[in-house]
Amino acid sequence: MAAVFSSPGYLVHSSLTLMRTIEGARLGIYTRASDDQQDTQTSVTAQAGFGDRWGLKHGCTVADDAHYCDNDKSASWYATKPRADFERLLADIAAGKLDLVWFWQVSRSQRDLGVYVKLRDLCRAQGVGWVIKSRPFDLNDPSDLRSLGMDAVNAEVASVEISEVVRMGMGLAAQLGKPHGPTTYGYVRRYDERGRYVEQVPQEPQAEVVRELIRRISKGEPVARLCRELEQRAVPAPLGGPKWSRAVVRNMASNLAYLGIRVHEPKEGERTETPGCWAPLVSEETFYAAQTVLNSPGRSTTKPGRGIHLLSYLARCQCGAQLGTKVVAGRRQYACIKYCAAVGADELDDFVRKVVDGYLARKDVREFLAAVHADDSETVQARGDVARLRNELEENRKAREAGHLDLAEFIRFKEALSTRIADAEARAEQASIPPVLRAGAVDWDDIAVSRQVVGHLADVRIKPAGKGRKVPVWERVTWTWLIGPDANLCSTSSE
Repeated sequence: MAAVFSSPGYLVHSSLTLMRTIEGARLGIYTRASDDQQDTQTSVTAQAGFGDRWGLKHGCTVADDAHYCDNDKSASWYATKPRADFERLLADIAAGKLDLVWFWQVSRSQRDLGVYVKLRDLCRAQGVGWVIKSRPFDLNDPSDLRSLGMDAVNAEVASVEISEVVRMGMGLAAQLGKPHGPTTYGYVRRYDERGRYVEQVPQEPQAEVVRELIRRISKGEPVARLCRELEQRAVPAPLGGPKWSRAVVRNMASNLAYLGIRVHEPKEGERTETPGCWAPLVSEETFYAAQTVLNSPGRSTTKPGRGIHLLSYLARCQCGAQLGTKVVAGRRQYACIKYCAAVGADELDDFVRKVVDGYLARKDVREFLAAVHADDSETVQARGDVARLRNELEENRKAREAGHLDLAEFIRFKEALSTRIADAEARAEQASIPPVLRAGAVDWDDIAVSRQVVGHLADVRIKPAGKGRKVPVWERVTWTWLIGPDANLCSTSSE
C-alpha cells in the first residue's frame, strides 16, 4: 500500500481524515525502556501489547519484523549503548516498508532533539505518519508538528533535569561516604523494610578471601599463583563460576573500597576520595605494600609463557625489544624478538645472578634498603598526604567556581599545592621498596621470586656481538639500576 499521508509541503487534513485513511496501513511498533537491569521486559511488553491492539482495532497490518524493541537502552544525550532496533526502524522507513510508526510516548522514540529532527524529516520525506499511544499525527500538519515538537523539547529537557538530579544525589551520597553501584565483593548491603540503604558490612567468607589476596600480594606472591590456588580450592569468583583471572585479582587488590574509601569520579579529571561509611578489610600498610608490588616497573602482567626462564621477556635487546627463549643445537639462547641479537642463556643467567648478588651485598645498598623499608609507615603517610592535598586542591577549585576565591588567589594556592603533591608523590615512591627485596638476598631456586627481584632491581639490555665475533657476555650487557644508591645510572657492566 502506498503511503497514506501526503508528501512534504502539502498541508493535510484533520485527524478525522487521517483516521479514515489508516485502515490497511503498514504499521511499525517501536518500544523502549531506559532501565531494565533485571531484563524483565515488563515495560516494553506492555507497550507492544498496546500498540498491537491499536493496530488491530484500526485495521493496520503489522508484519512480524515490524516490531522494534530497545530494552534497557537510554535515548538521551548521555546514552552509552547503541539502539540497534531504532537504527533498523530508520532503515525500514527509508526503504519504504512502513506507512505508520507507533510509539507509546514521544520520549520513547528519543530524548534528543537532534535525533527527533532526523526521524521527523525522514518520515516526512517518506510520507510516514506517527501514532502516539492512541492519536495519529500527520507530520505535514502545522498543529501536529507544533505538538510533537513541544513534546520532543520537553523530553530532552526532562532528561537533562533528571541527569542533574541524579548527579546531585550521587555527589551528596559520595560526600556522606555511602557506597554506590554493585555491591563490592566481600561486603553485603542491608536495607530497611522500605528498601532504603542502612549499612554495608563485611560478608564472610568472601571478606577473608580479599584479606588473604591483598596480604599475600603485599608479600610479593605472583597473582597467577593465587588464581590457581583459588581455583584448586573451588572458591567461587566474584561474578560466579570457578575461573579466577589475573585482571580480577589485580582490580580487587587495588580497590580503595577495601580501605574504607569512597571514590567519586563524575567525569574525567574530577575525582574525590572520601572516608566511606563501612569498615575497611585491610590496613593501609598492607594495602599500599600490595600496590608497591603491583605497580613496580619491573612487574609485567603480559609476559608470554610461564616464566620458566630467568630472563625471558624480562631482559631486552638494545633496540628495546624483549628477549625470547629458543634452543639452538641443544643450547638455550635469549634472542631479540626483532632478530637484532642473541646470547647464550646460561651465560647471561649466571652473569646476572653474579651482578645482582654483588649489588645486594654492597654495604651502601643494604643500608639504603634497610632505611627505606624499615616499615611502611612512611609510604602510608606520603600517600595519605597526596590524597589530602589533592582533596584540598579540589576544594579550592570548587570555591573558585562558586565565586568565593578570586583567580589570583586560586592560582597561588594551586601552584603551592601542586608542588607539595609532587613532593609527597616523590616521597611515596622513594619509600616504596618491593617486599621481595626485603630479605636482602635472592633465592635463585625460586624462579618466580628471582624473576621479580631482577625485574624490580634493574633494566638489563644486551648489545649485538657483530657477525662472526665472539664477545664475552659481560661486555655486551648494559645495566640501569632501578632501586638503590645507583638508581637511574646507566653503565656497561664489567667483571
